[in-house]
Amino acid sequence: VFVASHAGLFALDARTGKRVWFHPVRWAESSPEYASGSIFAGTDDGRALALDAVSGRIKWEFQAAGPVESSPAVAGGRVFVGCNRGAVYSLDAETGKKIWEYGLGGRVEGKPLLMNGRVFIGAVNGRFVALDAASGKILWGKNLGGSIESSAAGDGETVFVGTKDGVL
Repeated sequence: VFVASHAGLFALDARTGKRVWFHPVRWAESSPEYASGSIFAGTDDGRALALDAVSGRIKWEFQAAGPVESSPAVAGGRVFVGCNRGAVYSLDAETGKKIWEYGLGGRVEGKPLLMNGRVFIGAVNGRFVALDAASGKILWGKNLGGSIESSAAGDGETVFVGTKDGVL
């Protein structure tokens, strides 16, 4: 079981709850994501991290433009994550190298939704976009009026997103 806290990232034994490893970081507010033997997480000091799931050893670090409170999404050998300075990134899951970056103009707090080769993501400025996952090019965007602070959901055909002012 992988857990983020303000003190750092923990790996716990699922049966006993005992700590397997701990990696100190500053204010890990995003939920860790597991994929292919790695744990991916963001930190308040602006880093996206990949750690070895067994040892907790850092595989790579990427410095974002600001705090990374958005939980990462992983698919197709890439990590997609947003930061509080309005950027959304596509990173190589093995190396952490930036593949593309898209600016939303407002804090990104929700986890990107990956569906049908697209990345759906919103920001607290009310902007919601669909990006091509391979290139980062915008496919469409809409201003929803209210702050978007959570992740979108999808069923393979439809994307659902809510705003802080109660609009779905």
